[in-house]
Amino acid sequence: MTNNTNLFVHLSREKILLMGNWFSKELPYFDIERKLPLLLIDTIQEYGIDSICVYNWPWSFTTLRLGCLIINTIEKYAEKDIVLYSIGKQKLLAQAYKDWLLPSIWYVFIGQKKNMWEVKKLVDEELERSTRIVSVQDMEQLPEKYFIDACDHMLLEYLEESNMVDIHGDGSHIFVSYKDQKRPYDIFTIAKKVDELEPNYCMEPQIG
Repeated sequence: MTNNTNLFVHLSREKILLMGNWFSKELPYFDIERKLPLLLIDTIQEYGIDSICVYNWPWSFTTLRLGCLIINTIEKYAEKDIVLYSIGKQKLLAQAYKDWLLPSIWYVFIGQKKNMWEVKKLVDEELERSTRIVSVQDMEQLPEKYFIDACDHMLLEYLEESNMVDIHGDGSHIFVSYKDQKRPYDIFTIAKKVDELEPNYCMEPQIG
């Protein structure tokens, strides 16, 4: 068994993914407030996890909120010190765009009321402020090159699945895959070390 004891937690898909160098587990979006703590505790104990990196933006607001809360609580009361890292989708995909892996136009699910947004440019770690909600009518005039977020959304039927970006990780790297290209990024270089995880919503949830 490898000595690597780091865990990558993907909170930005329809299923929560837990990945290490020698294992991968998934948890469907259902009853996560009860099932995720058990899965995390079992994984930490089984593999002796020393650090957790969370892919933290955006998917379901509930998943982000509960995922971060549960991980913070487990980290606080764990029998051993666990170091936390956080990486936002905007930073990771902006870096992949700078590395010529991704085109500049993309479609991303942001969580609130199942909206799909078009982003025409990535600037450093931020989204260009001209982002807009995409409608069915917009699907009639798609750009020649674009990429789409891996998500479950009603507009996906109008978009080419071959343009979907896949994000996954192991104990030391996050991998961005697009078409026939795959780029690794060192977790401890690209992610931010944090004392406590904060849900990265991109836009504030609307309650009520």
